[in-house]
Amino acid sequence: MHRGNFFILMWILGSIPMQAQTGAALPTSSTTVQLVANEWCPQHCEKNHEHKGYIIEIVVAAFAAEGITTQISYMPWLRAMHEVKKGNFDGLLT
Repeated sequence: MHRGNFFILMWILGSIPMQAQTGAALPTSSTTVQLVANEWCPQHCEKNHEHKGYIIEIVVAAFAAEGITTQISYMPWLRAMHEVKKGNFDGLLT
């Protein structure tokens, strides 16, 4: 894995709420990580079908390098934060 991708992957994994007391497991190769972001081009672009944004490209590549798939949803920023806090998503892209 490229060193830059590794650090980004570690940052993302560090931002995913892992609840050891409930027995939540770390992502594995059969896991799909569900992330949420807002429309904020050029970082993450929902409406641009040609370019999804450089953060999206980095995150997807970093997880893919570890055999983990990603699913990215888009919504307004405050709602996205609330949904992550409720546990409906694994992480929030900024």
